[in-house]
Amino acid sequence: MIPFSSSDTYLKAFAIGAMNTVKVSFIGIIFTVNIGVFVGMARLSSNAVAIGYPDFVSISNTTICQTGQAIEGVALIMVLYLTISLLTSLFMNWYNSRIALVER
Repeated sequence: MIPFSSSDTYLKAFAIGAMNTVKVSFIGIIFTVNIGVFVGMARLSSNAVAIGYPDFVSISNTTICQTGQAIEGVALIMVLYLTISLLTSLFMNWYNSRIALVER
């Protein structure tokens, strides 16, 4: 945040307020995009040792085809994706709170 004092002109206070608003909005947009990219990479990654999502989906699809229990298989895929998304979100929120701008 850009500091200003009460003795500054109205134009300078308005400009500083606008710049602070843009700065905070920009940080929020960057974090949102980064979370989306990370979750997308986790979902589409072929690195099964680190993430395992593509292999899990493949195994679930095979199980669905062989047993005919589609609802259970899709529910498991949804729960895993939700877990990955929530863990990523929790990590990014923790990181964001660590580097958050300190208000006066």
